[in-house]
Order: sequence, then C-alpha cells, then structure tokens
Amino acid sequence: MPLIICKILAYAVKVNYTPDYTLLLQQLISVNPERAKDLALLLVNNPEGSKLNIFQTVDIFMRANDIKSTTNILLEYLKPRGDRAEDAVLQTRLLEINLLSNPQVFEAIMDSDDYKFTHYDKAKIAVLCERAQLYQRALELYTDLTDIKRVLTNAAMINPDFLLEYFGRMSPENCLELLRDLLKFNQQHNIRLVGSCQEMERSFDS
Repeated sequence: MPLIICKILAYAVKVNYTPDYTLLLQQLISVNPERAKDLALLLVNNPEGSKLNIFQTVDIFMRANDIKSTTNILLEYLKPRGDRAEDAVLQTRLLEINLLSNPQVFEAIMDSDDYKFTHYDKAKIAVLCERAQLYQRALELYTDLTDIKRVLTNAAMINPDFLLEYFGRMSPENCLELLRDLLKFNQQHNIRLVGSCQEMERSFDS
C-alpha cells in the first residue's frame, strides 16, 4: 500500500475528519486506477471497520470497466471473512463478472484452495457456465434433470472420466434415463461411455 494513502487516512483520523471516500475513489480511478484499487482495499478492509460500502466500491470499478481490480478487491474482501452465507451476493457477483469476461479466471477461482465459496447462486452460475461452454462446471451445479439432459447433449466436449464419476453418484433410475438420452444424441461417440457406465454398474451389483 503506498505510504501517501496510509498517511492521508491516518491524518483524517487524527483530525477527526471523514472525507467523502466514495467521491474520492471516483475521482482517483479516472486518473490512477491502480492507486484507486489500493485505496479501495484499504478502506473496505480497514481494521476499525469498513469505511466504504463494498457494493458501491464494486459498482465504481465496474463502471470503469476495470474487471481485474474489481476481482482483486472482491477476493481480498471475501478471503479474510471466510465462506459466509451473508456474502452470497458478493460471491455470485465475483463469479459472474469473470464468467462473462474471462472464464479462465473463473476456473482459477473455483479450483483455488484459498477461496472456497459455497453460498453463491448456483442456479445462476450454472446457466452462465453452460453459456460459456463450461459444461462440466454446469453439471456440477445443476440439480434439475431437464437441465442436466440439455448439458449432456454436449457430452463429446466433457471429460469421459468426469462423466463416469458423475453418473456413479446418481440414482440408478436417473442414470439409466440419462444414458438412454446420450444414445439418442450422438450414439457413435457416446456408445463407449454408456458401455463403461453399464460395466461400472454391474461391478457394483456383483
């Protein structure tokens, strides 16, 4: 954190003055986005309590189309708070922003051991994953059989090992129904997958 920003905040506390931090951030982001990000992080993660509304902060950076800084701010804000139900909206916003702009960053967040988010809107994120052709992620999030069937029309683009494990977690009735659907859409490609699933089921039964 640049020393000058820390000194400004320390001086404001010393003289008992509360600047309009929202206005200050809006002005700073237009001339120095990197310093604006530093200021925002200092304000939202202030040890004595956040001095800037995190939702307003995100809106300011998104209006500037600064997705990288928005992502960084949300990650640094959410990480020390842990995986909390009251942060569901922020978790969803973080994932949504990156799904729409850079799915690789979304994947990195989902795979990271540092950020384990579980309270985001899974139905909303599943739809966005499907649109981004992240079909494996979509299957992990969808619960309705109709949605799952639709995603599985793209089985050729999904890791077969993942699909075998995925079907193995299903009820026998749902698994059988989905396997039948797979043969309808791309029998040539899916016949091996269906055969592997059937062999797996027989091994469990024996």
